Amino acid sequence: GGPYCVTDDNPTVTFSEPNLKGGTFSASPEGLVFLEASDATSNNYGTIDLANSKPGIYTVTYTYVQGACERKATDYVIISDNSAKPEVEDPAPYCIGAEATALTAKGEGVMTWYKLEDGKYVALEGAPTPSTAEAGTTSYFVTQTKEGECESDKAEIVVTVNSRPGAP
Repeated sequence: GGPYCVTDDNPTVTFSEPNLKGGTFSASPEGLVFLEASDATSNNYGTIDLANSKPGIYTVTYTYVQGACERKATDYVIISDNSAKPEVEDPAPYCIGAEATALTAKGEGVMTWYKLEDGKYVALEGAPTPSTAEAGTTSYFVTQTKEGECESDKAEIVVTVNSRPGAP
């Protein structure tokens, strides 16, 4: 299955053949990690620990005994790499009321911009142009996603708006 990203919910490899209990999961090449048996939902489900697995293409094998014979069922799993963070630079501080320009980031993938609201990242439509209506700092975040890869970690851009100095 997949492709999966390390930030996705842990997927489960399931074989639909009946009575596949008491078997074991393995993967080739090394780098795919399964949750411990006590964390899995049943013997014939192999839940993958994405956070501790390495990106790659894996052959997953479930080995079990049916009657007096050892049997094997196989499937494939793809875990994609994360894209690199885009390059960002904080803009020079603005003064209240100054005209601001849209924020920029450098990268080779599709950029996704975010703002933190009430402790949650909210996706924005395109690169934001910061408001200069009030003094203070505002953080914006941007990720990139290259073709065939997963979304990068967020890069932060801090926008500072300074109050105007008092009249002499």
